[in-house]
Parts: sequence; structure tokens; C-alpha cells
Amino acid sequence: MNPFSVQTPEGIAAQTAVSLFVSEVPGYSAMVAPGHTFLHGARGSGKSMLFRYLEPDCQALAHNYKTKDLPFLGVYVPIKGTDIALAEFERIEERHADVILNEHFFSLTVLLTIIHTLLDRMPEDFANARASKRDVQEFYVGAFGSLLQRSFWQGSLPGLENPQRLRSLLLGVRHVLRDMHAHTLRYVRSLFLPTSTIPYDGPLAGFLDFVVPFITSLRTLSALPNSPVYLLIDDADNLSNIQTRVLNNWVSIRSTENVCLKISTQLQYKTFSTTHGQRIESPHDFQEFSISDVYTTDVRDSYRSRVRSIVEKRLKVSNIQRSAERYFPPDQEQEDQINHLANTLRSQWQNKGKRGNRARDDAYRYARPDYIKGLGGAAKSKSTYSYAGFDQLVHVSSGIVRFFLHAATKMHDRASTDGKEHAFIPPHIQNEVVRELANDMLFSEFDKIRLEEKELERTKDRSDERLQLDVVQRLSNLVNGLGSLFHAVLLSERSERRVFSIAFQDEPSPEVREVLNLGMRYGYFHRSSIGRKEGIGRAELYILSRQLAPAFQLDPTGFAGYLFVTNSFVKELMKDPRSFPRRLKEKGLEKLEEEVLQADLFAT
Repeated sequence: MNPFSVQTPEGIAAQTAVSLFVSEVPGYSAMVAPGHTFLHGARGSGKSMLFRYLEPDCQALAHNYKTKDLPFLGVYVPIKGTDIALAEFERIEERHADVILNEHFFSLTVLLTIIHTLLDRMPEDFANARASKRDVQEFYVGAFGSLLQRSFWQGSLPGLENPQRLRSLLLGVRHVLRDMHAHTLRYVRSLFLPTSTIPYDGPLAGFLDFVVPFITSLRTLSALPNSPVYLLIDDADNLSNIQTRVLNNWVSIRSTENVCLKISTQLQYKTFSTTHGQRIESPHDFQEFSISDVYTTDVRDSYRSRVRSIVEKRLKVSNIQRSAERYFPPDQEQEDQINHLANTLRSQWQNKGKRGNRARDDAYRYARPDYIKGLGGAAKSKSTYSYAGFDQLVHVSSGIVRFFLHAATKMHDRASTDGKEHAFIPPHIQNEVVRELANDMLFSEFDKIRLEEKELERTKDRSDERLQLDVVQRLSNLVNGLGSLFHAVLLSERSERRVFSIAFQDEPSPEVREVLNLGMRYGYFHRSSIGRKEGIGRAELYILSRQLAPAFQLDPTGFAGYLFVTNSFVKELMKDPRSFPRRLKEKGLEKLEEEVLQADLFAT
């Protein structure tokens, strides 16, 4: 069994989820506390795993809770796996009472997911929970029946197979909600038939007038905890514009005593405006955290600790008693040579050959770049640089846990071709895999993105497919151009040579921002900010994914280096990624930089 295999979180058993989960996630304390919270992060950064862990069956196992002890009831709503993401709902925008129908269907989706959670995701002691006659009368006939009547539902409540069992009560509620769900779905689909003029005559459920009172009444059932329900809305980027505004309406209500919204995004949330044009704001209406910040701020060491915990938990489950560092050892010969260069730099600093403020600064900044530079002699052996070792693999994963696990899965498979479990992954296998994955990200992944974006445009029935595919090409050009630029800087004599980031002197144009946003969506860039050169205000900072370090022969361990660039320089790279390397080859970095500085294109 491969200990690093990645499974879809919503499909894994509670025991597996608890055994593998590590709580060292930015914003974790806010996610388990009352209040609305947004959690942002690129695909694979661990958001869905966190939501799975917050479901009641996992919480019961992790903390030894009985049902009545649960501090909250986590209801996991993966947008990708529901009908709410159907193209039909996006196509009714600005017609057919789009806000009302979208909120109604969204509300039904949430209600059905609550019932699913109660039927299939509760602690073991809940399985045989009893429902008193009072429960049945007050909730099923009273509260639920009244809500149905107020929503213009015209059916009758089905009889319950066993009114003394809470499960029977929940099945009766589900039967009605499914009927309402199917009725709405049929109607929306019928709108696109050529001769359709059918008026909507079904029930209508909203958040404030149905979902909140439903949950409030649910909390009164004697078998359930009197705790708030946390609606865990995963991948909210996949909501349409109208659905996103509807969700923002819910956030603005601040009904956190009964319902808390925990919303994850892949950095592409469409809007923070409500259907009324008002904007929800942090921290007034919600808290906001970004998992990516762990790799772009001073708290980045917690990411390394988190990955180590994940690795060692997975090894332990597979009965491998070994630390992460010992399971993923570095190329020791290479590290010895780099350490020798570091000692030499420390000695030179003591003899007044210093460049940094302290001897260790010079050793940290220049030893590894000097080693990589030394490999580029007559033999042209840069490819012999090894990206092995746990620390380097953490850096290369660039804040994305799934990338680390994906690479580790391939490494384990390759090391186990003899069918035996080995005590560690040999450095040459680690290096081979991360190099292959970097090349895939640079080439074949862009082919997948083109297909994905083309399909996205087709399902949205939009006419700008060519323009969107052009954005993908410009992103590819920008990644290649920046990679070449950063490699040239690494081999130069500059004071800071380990560069992975660009900061804008001016404001990125809409064209440039569109490309960068697509890059963040697919994990090619992280975004942060730094102080402006003038000392006033903040400048946008975009960090190239270190997953690409092996493709461009870069040192993935550096964080501080960045280049100030202008919008026009970035546009040039997006148009022709070979322009800078071509000019660099003709004139050399120092002279070219002088020309570029005079032209005010970029500055360090």
C-alpha cells in the first residue's frame, strides 16, 4: 500500500480522515469557532480535507464526542458535487426570476445535505436515536409542516414508517425535500426547450425564511446537540455570479447563533457584493484566511512542520517508523560540497570579503547558488543538481500539500518496483520525479488547462473562447519568461540571486491581471504584497511556484529575493518570452539591466 496516495476527502472514511489530518492549517481556530469564515487557497492546499475533518463523525472520533457533546454540527457541501453548479442555473441569470430560483435551489441543496449528514455522518451513538411523539409532532408536523405551507408547497407530509425512530423522521423530511428539488430542476431545464412558456408554480424556499428556521427547529430535537450548524461550502468559486451574491446575502445576515458559514475558495471568488449591491466586508461580516499566506509570510515554517506531521502520520499508518527527514534523505555528496562552500564564504566574510551583514547571511545566500553556478561549466552538467531531501521537497511543493503527496506517491511507487517496502526513498528517485513533474507543469499541464478552459467556455455558452485560450498562452509565455529571467539572476553576481517573485512598480493592467489571476487559479503563482520602493503604501507581489524550480535550474530554498517590474515589462514577457533571454545572450545581464533601468522597465 502506498502511504502517500491522495483520495478525494469527501469520500474517505472518518477513521482514515482523522488518522491523516493535521490541524496546523492557517485559520483553523477560526474555522472551529462560531462566526462566518472564508478560507482561500489553491487547489490541493488542504481545504477539502479540513472540511471533511469538521464533519460530526470525524469530530466524534478525534475528540471522543457523543452526539450531544458536539460543539457544532459540520455539514459538508461540496459545490462541485451538487446540481447547484449546473450550467442551466448560470444561463437563467438576468431572466426567469434568477435570484429567487437560485436561492431556492441553493437552499434545497443545503437542506438535503444537512439530512444526508444526519443520516450518514453522525457519531455511532446516534444510529439508534429515538424520536418522541413530541419531537415528531413539534418538528415534523409543526415546524417543518409550517415552513412548507409558507413556501407554497401544496403536497401532504408522507407517513413515517416508524415514528419512534429519529431516522424515520429524517427520511420523511428527505422525501419531501427531494420532491421539491426534482420539481425545481425539471422546471429550470424545461426553460430551454424551444417552445417553453411554462410559469413556475412550485414552492420557494429561502435562507432566512426556510433554512435558518429549519435549523433552529432541528436544534430542539432531544437527540441532537443544541449547537450551531456549520455549513461548510467547499469550492465556492464554482458558484455562478448570482449564486455567489445569494451566498453573500446569507453572510450579511450574520445568523451565527444558529448557522455559521465556512466558505472555501480557490482564489477565484467572483464577488463580495450581495444581490442588493452591498458589499460584505472583513472583519465586519466575516473572518478571512489564506492557506497560501503560509508560504509567503514569516509563518512559513509552520508549513514545513505541517508537511512533516502529514508525512509521519502516513508512514505510521503504514507501519513505517521513520522521520520525514530520514525517509526523504538528501544527496549527501552534494550537501557536503554546498556546506564546504558555505564554510568558505564564512571565512571570506571574516577576512573582510563580506557582502551581507553577518557571515551566516553570506553562507545562506550564496552557497547553493554558487554550487549550481559551478555546475554550468564546460561539461554543461547543471542537470546533475539534485532536488532531493525533505527540506528541498517541502520548498518545491510551494505551499501545496497535494503536490508534495503527489510527488511522494510517484517516488514510493518507483522505489517499490520490487514489491518490497523500503526504509527510505533514494535521492536519485526523488530528483527524477520532481524534475518530471516540473516539466509536466511547464508543458503538458498547459495543454490540460487549454482543454479545461475551452470546455468551461462551451458550457457557459460564451463567444469569447478564442480570447480565453489566448490568456492561457500568455500565461505560458509569462511563466517561461520569468523562469529564464530568474535563472539568469541566479547565475549573476547580484547581491540577491535567489529570486522567485516580481513586484509591480505601477498598477497591473486588466490584461496582465487576468493572466496573473489565471496563474493563481492553477497554482503557477501565489500573491502577496510588500512595501513600495518609495516607502509609502504596498505593492502587489507575485511569487512563481517553486514546483517549477527544477525546470529552470533554480534554487527553491530562497524567499527574500524579488524584482520590481513595470506593467509594460510583464506585457513584453507575455507577448514574447524569448525576448529577454535573446537580449540577455547578446548583451549580458549587467549591461542589459542598465538599459532596462534607463527604460524604467524593472528595478531591484
